[in-house]
Amino acid sequence: SLIFLAALVFFVRKRSAFDSRVLRLMVLSLLSSVVSELCFTQYASVYGLANLAGHYFELLSYALIYRAIVVTGVVEPSSLLFRNLKQSEEALRESEAKYRSLFENMINGFAYHRIITDEAGMPVDYVFLEVNAAFERLTGLKKSDIIGKGVKEVLPGIENDPADWIGIYGKVALEGEKIRFEHHAGPLNKWYSVSAYSPTKGRFVTVFEDVTERKRAEEALRLSSERYRSYIEVTAQLGWATNADGEVVEDLPSWREYTGQSFDEIKGWGWSKALHPDDLARTTDVWKKAVMTKSPYETEYRIRRHDGIYRYFLARGIPVFKEDGSVREWVGTCIDITERKEAENSLKNAHGELEIRVQERTAQVMEQSRILESFFKHAQTCLVFLDREFNFVRVNEAYARACARDVSDFFGHN
Repeated sequence: SLIFLAALVFFVRKRSAFDSRVLRLMVLSLLSSVVSELCFTQYASVYGLANLAGHYFELLSYALIYRAIVVTGVVEPSSLLFRNLKQSEEALRESEAKYRSLFENMINGFAYHRIITDEAGMPVDYVFLEVNAAFERLTGLKKSDIIGKGVKEVLPGIENDPADWIGIYGKVALEGEKIRFEHHAGPLNKWYSVSAYSPTKGRFVTVFEDVTERKRAEEALRLSSERYRSYIEVTAQLGWATNADGEVVEDLPSWREYTGQSFDEIKGWGWSKALHPDDLARTTDVWKKAVMTKSPYETEYRIRRHDGIYRYFLARGIPVFKEDGSVREWVGTCIDITERKEAENSLKNAHGELEIRVQERTAQVMEQSRILESFFKHAQTCLVFLDREFNFVRVNEAYARACARDVSDFFGHN
């Protein structure tokens, strides 16, 4: 009885590893065995009540074991085979709910598309498969009006837009290239900053923000650096200016207030000390290249706030030329994009987690199927599956040997 009780404790402690029905049957079987043994301690006669009760409880125990292992494990294997699968599906649904919450509440526009190609394999259109609420807000397009439709139907004339949206996205979807760019969408008359990548060939995702106001402001700033500095003073962006060689020679109030660096620390290339160490080398290379080629500067990096916290910024700069074509100075802005970067990273992580869970679930099902198949094939117990009309579905080698027949003799017979 103590051995049976110890086994009972083991089952209860390991209950998470068992199907609830199997666990319940095994616990009842063990309790029946304990009662049976206790009855046998009162044994006095083969015709005594204690002996009879002991055998009945023992028989009940065997019946429960049979029901738990043989019936549930062989005749009704699906509940055991797919138990882990159901748990994985529950975890998958929970993860999907988190993903959906992030998808619907992110401040950046998100859209999932399928590219359409012609007979030569060239992209000629793309279809909207999914968009979030921010997409509707930033574009003015309603989800109910565009899902399942091609962009040429939704935005007539977009194929003639100089930005070549279909060509750019086609390259992303077909070649798997990740890109980031800014373009003016003619049909919508807006500027967008877009990040695009392909989760699978033939499909692509865009995460974007409306930068129309900033682009208009930057265009106005090109007219004069004085107007540019006035714009900086009335915005929450970090503004900066350097000489033609890329060195800070004047105080940068917004930068100084944000980073806590004094003007003496900012001078020259001192501003770079506020950058994250992992971003410093790349940022410096991009900046030096822009100064050398006299071309607009754009990159992303993390800037240390005065309290020591790093945040992501999108830095842009343009050269201001003299009449003789030489660079007089460089002016630019740093825009806080931390929330957008975190949303992009969370979205990618959620997508990756979903793929991993699906792969794990598939591997579990395949392994369990392999084990069940091996058991059926090699078991010495006669095993047979019949349909509702008692037609043979499948038999194992042990059953065929017991009937002095070959396994193939049973298929299609009653």
